[in-house]
Parts: sequence; structure tokens; C-alpha cells
Amino acid sequence: PAAERGAGSHNITVRSAGYDSGNMADFEVDGKKLSMTVGRGMNVAVLQSDGTLRDFGSFDTHEGGSEALVAFIGKLRSGTLVLVAALDDAQGNISSAAKEAIASCGSKLIHSLAYRGSYAFIGTKDGEALAEKTLAVDGGVAVASVQGALRPASVAVGVRSSGYDSQNFAEFSVNGAVLDVVALRGMNVAVVGSDGALVAFRNFDTHGSGSEALVDFIADLDPGSLVLIAALDEAQGNMSAAARSAIKDCGAAHIDALVYRGSYALIGVKGGAALA
Repeated sequence: PAAERGAGSHNITVRSAGYDSGNMADFEVDGKKLSMTVGRGMNVAVLQSDGTLRDFGSFDTHEGGSEALVAFIGKLRSGTLVLVAALDDAQGNISSAAKEAIASCGSKLIHSLAYRGSYAFIGTKDGEALAEKTLAVDGGVAVASVQGALRPASVAVGVRSSGYDSQNFAEFSVNGAVLDVVALRGMNVAVVGSDGALVAFRNFDTHGSGSEALVDFIADLDPGSLVLIAALDEAQGNMSAAARSAIKDCGAAHIDALVYRGSYALIGVKGGAALA
């Protein structure tokens, strides 16, 4: 099958007020405030491509939260949309590494953050700032807003599968280019990022004993991940019910119909629907 995952656009607003300017932080997407518990320091929200909240962390950089902030941003994939809002005071003990982590999302003003100042930011990991505002103590509410913020560009993907008696191959393509991976017997799983780059690839010999590893691999994927699956040779023999359920979690509707040495191809979304 083949499918195209297109771009979406969202109106995004981040508001921040330091201790003497209202003491608040909130995040809004398409006119609706995101639900989370903000705290003193830097509050960081990560969005999925449909504008829903994927992850959130509150880091008390007035005290000892810098290291956790660095780790949180460090694990994000390139191109991830990142929203940041300071609350109360975020400057007191923010480390140079924490500032550099925020700068890695495009920030130009993080190094001028003032004690108890307001700071609002919208940017992309390893990319550029889309909107950024910082104000000194008593400076009021900082607002960063993007109208029609574009999310991932269209990515055309394809998956081909042929069982043992039907040419015996498995192939993945992105924007017309075949991915350079080595498919093996069982289920082959490719995860593709919003920019079309290969994020991860694994083979699971579900004819043998690969079901448990397949379940763990899919469970570790972020919700919204684009998942491509192709059977090669024979994938049905010892596939467990848990492995079938894991594939269903990526939108599969026909995995229970997989036959011995049968062909199987899926393009789906972790926690979502099948695209093809």
C-alpha cells in the first residue's frame, strides 16, 4: 500500500508572566487551552502533528531543575514543535546547559532572561524560533503567538510485501526512494519521522521467537509515530496474540487474517488509524 501524510496548521499561543507580573503560564492551540499543571520555572509542552499534547514537563530552574530540562529536550526528535513558558522565576539557577538546550530549539533570547521575568517561546528542535518574547520583572505578560503554524510537510510512503511463495521480498519507500534497510524473515518495522527520515528499523522473526520483542518495540513508540510494517518469508507461524494486538495499536484491521507464508503490508499510526 501507499499513503501520504500531509501537513496541518494550528494557531498556537504561549503566555508567561513572572512572579510580579501575574505569575501565570499557559498554552493554547486553536483557541483551546491545553490541560496541564504548570509550576515554578520552565514549563515545556510538546505537540503532536494534530495539535494535541504529546508530552509536558515542568522544570524548577529557580532551584535544581536544569539537568532534567536538558534531558527532556535532548530526547526530542529534530523538527519537534516545542512550546516554553516561564512561571514565577525561571532564571535563578538555570544552567548554561539548560539555556543551550532551549537555544537548540531556536531561541535567541533565552540568555537575556531576567530574574522573575516573563518568557514565552515557540520553536522547533534543531530548528528556528517561530515566536519568542521575554520581559523583565514587572514587565507584564509575555506572549508568543503563531497563526497557522505549519506542521510536518507531506511525506509519501509505500510498503510492499511478498511471502515465501510469492517472490519473497519486503520493501519500504519514502517520497519515491527505497529505504536502505535489510529485511529478514518475519515482521519488518520501519518508523518514519515527520521529515521523511528513517527514525528506526527492526526485524522481528515472528515465525520464531520474535513476538515479545515486537510488542516491546511498538510499546516504546511515541503516540502519532508513522509506522510501516512488511512481512517477509513467513511471519505468522509463532506470532503471539500480544504481537497482533501491538500491530492493531498502529491501526491494523487485517492482521488476524495473516496466513502462513502470506504477504502483509501496513502503513499506520501508533495509537491511531491505518493509512493503508
